[in-house]
Amino acid sequence: MTPSPLRGASPATRILVAGYGALTSGILPHLAALPDAAVTLASRHLAVSPHPSVTLVRPDDADRTRPDVIVGCFADDVHSRAFREGPPVAAVLTDHRPACVELSTVSPTWAEEWHHLLREHDAVPVESPVTGSCPGTGMKATDLPALLAHLRVAFAATDDMSVALSGSLARGDFRTDEDGTIVSDLIPVVARATDVPGARRRIAPVLRDVAERFAIDATAAITLLSAYRNAPGAGYVTGMAGRPFLVDPLRLGLAPRPAAPRPAAHLPWLVQPVAYYLAKATHETPYVNLAKARTAALRLVRHLGIDDPDALCDLPRTVREVCDRREIPVLPSVAAYLNAPTDPGRFQTVRDLVFMENQGIPFSDSALTAPGGRLPKEAVNE
Repeated sequence: MTPSPLRGASPATRILVAGYGALTSGILPHLAALPDAAVTLASRHLAVSPHPSVTLVRPDDADRTRPDVIVGCFADDVHSRAFREGPPVAAVLTDHRPACVELSTVSPTWAEEWHHLLREHDAVPVESPVTGSCPGTGMKATDLPALLAHLRVAFAATDDMSVALSGSLARGDFRTDEDGTIVSDLIPVVARATDVPGARRRIAPVLRDVAERFAIDATAAITLLSAYRNAPGAGYVTGMAGRPFLVDPLRLGLAPRPAAPRPAAHLPWLVQPVAYYLAKATHETPYVNLAKARTAALRLVRHLGIDDPDALCDLPRTVREVCDRREIPVLPSVAAYLNAPTDPGRFQTVRDLVFMENQGIPFSDSALTAPGGRLPKEAVNE
């Protein structure tokens, strides 16, 4: 049989896959085997393409592939937003209007924003959330009850500090770090600064055990009781669920919660994470941290009822103008960022000030981290 000359002349469908993990490692061979398909993988960390018929590029070069289809596999909203709203993909949407398939399990809020973003560019959104995690590769959402039970036992003998779950864990959820590894956040509250060294000695082995047992990154931010009571607008306080404490010898769960700040008093704490993530973006993983800054800024402008499409285009300017026009008191961490918004060395200063404002002690005294196993997640920076 003589091959049809028309088939050989048909242009290839250009497919861009963003993120390499368990799911995309299985998808790529099938895509590469499609007739008349040219497949490209965007990955930050891979040095060699995992398939001989797949071209490897950096995420920053995604626009050069001029894809007809973009398949995205991400760890969470932050990573999906960072790639989808990054300059290379924005250029593709404007110039080429591809079909965009989202395989990530993202929040309804971001899914809706993503649909609007694509439709504004006449691109085609296809939402198909699945998971690429495999049995035995790390903790899953179904393991959360076992994690919480383990933590309660581990801290059962504690008699001088209350240990609270972060907002995400208290809601029965979890967050991920930059490479998608699940993170468990704890907020141990101690009565005095002199209690911090002893608290660190007791917490560190618990975090190491949890990290090894559940293959997660286990973290804690030790907090002074005075800071917990005096920063009711801080995100870690407002995000706590009704019963966030694993153990509570300080009886914080029985005492009245820190009074909800008056609307005006709440505003400095809404500005704080915008400046923090902008400063962090000058130091590491700019796409991810700029996306987090944008999410925090969106929360701020919505709270203020600002209907300005340009408000999220220049975030440092927005922070300055919002604070000036609304006469919002500027926290020291925000002032430190605004004094040198492009200085990569400023992040450590901003971070320490944020910890002083939120936890009452510097980052080096408050923060504890035990890295766990890596999950084969779908993240563009894998």
